[in-house]
Amino acid sequence: MSRTLLACVIALAALTSACSESGSPVPSTSPGTSAAPATQKYGAPTVEKPIDAGSFLEDPCAVLTAQQAGELGLDKEGTPRTVNSDNLYCGWKNREELSYFDFGWLNSNKGGLDDTYRVFQSGKGYFEPVEIDGYPGVFHFGTDNRDKGHCNLVVGIRDELTFLVGVTGGGAKPCDKVRELADLAITTMKEG
Repeated sequence: MSRTLLACVIALAALTSACSESGSPVPSTSPGTSAAPATQKYGAPTVEKPIDAGSFLEDPCAVLTAQQAGELGLDKEGTPRTVNSDNLYCGWKNREELSYFDFGWLNSNKGGLDDTYRVFQSGKGYFEPVEIDGYPGVFHFGTDNRDKGHCNLVVGIRDELTFLVGVTGGGAKPCDKVRELADLAITTMKEG
């Protein structure tokens, strides 16, 4: 057997052994290494530890306790509102900064965070993937008005469920405040 033929047989054997029965690639990792995070169809990371949002889906104001809202400088009680029948929101005012924070479920996005990637990752404005307390998210909006105190963040807590946190009139570094609210909301939901 020639060297070229032998090299081809070895390469083919290696490729074949890296596939499952259906022909899908099987990730291989060496001991001591970890695989790259899994991604969905449009590039959004998968959610490794899904959260059961339970009663929070019907009461988005419950994602922040009165104490947490106060620590953020927000009114202790949020105001519920409905964007449409599928997407319930809650808003809190920061009277000192004259800003308004929103938390809302994006139930109509059946593809979860991957829907956000599909629609916004190649658009104008900003698109910045992040991780919030171990959960994939993305800061994004079609127009970049962060210097004017506006910021939006979408976070996936299940592959098919996301929430949005946004601020209008958030002063300097509005995305830091949005990130903090999202982190507190995740903590509250994990605690149930």
